[in-house]
Amino acid sequence: MNLILLDDHEAILNGLDFFFEKNGIKVIGKFTKGEDLIAFVDENKPDPSPVVICDLQLDNGFSFETIEKLKERKCKVVVYSMFKTVNIIFRAFRCGACGFVFKNQEIKDLFDVINLVNSGKTYIPPEVLSDYISGTTVYSVLTPKEQEILDYMIDNKNNNEIALAMNVTTRTIENAFSRIYDKTGVTGKKELRRKIGLPD
Repeated sequence: MNLILLDDHEAILNGLDFFFEKNGIKVIGKFTKGEDLIAFVDENKPDPSPVVICDLQLDNGFSFETIEKLKERKCKVVVYSMFKTVNIIFRAFRCGACGFVFKNQEIKDLFDVINLVNSGKTYIPPEVLSDYISGTTVYSVLTPKEQEILDYMIDNKNNNEIALAMNVTTRTIENAFSRIYDKTGVTGKKELRRKIGLPD
């Protein structure tokens, strides 16, 4: 197995590197930025396609876009994060993650999950499995277009940026958010972020 690590804390990178090398898994790259990781994969085209252990929140924002790009490159992503809400986990799998492990779990759990994912299976934490399967997420009450808008909001895009990305007017996005608020039972974007499990 080829393993790549992405985390913005050098201590975590070095600790994971030491653990996996000690247990016979080759770490072929350690990165603190998603764009550097993608450039490495594009340049080296590792074979077999690597498993990537990916922190969800880096210094420059969330790594959802990196996860999407890694999926396009046939990499298998295991998210390693402090986030525990089903909405965030659901978003990570929407982007192409194959597994999700909480950072307060035993490192042996992470070892087991990367082997599981490398074999072609998916791992969802038991704590959120029932909610995930039953569709008990913010996404479940939204249309596909509203889900896309929510994705952009999670990525910290403002209304103007979302409108530009979706090729619609800002007014259209504002109206869409009004519907999203109604459907999710919140009064505004700040409350919606809290409901999803995002930091203020």
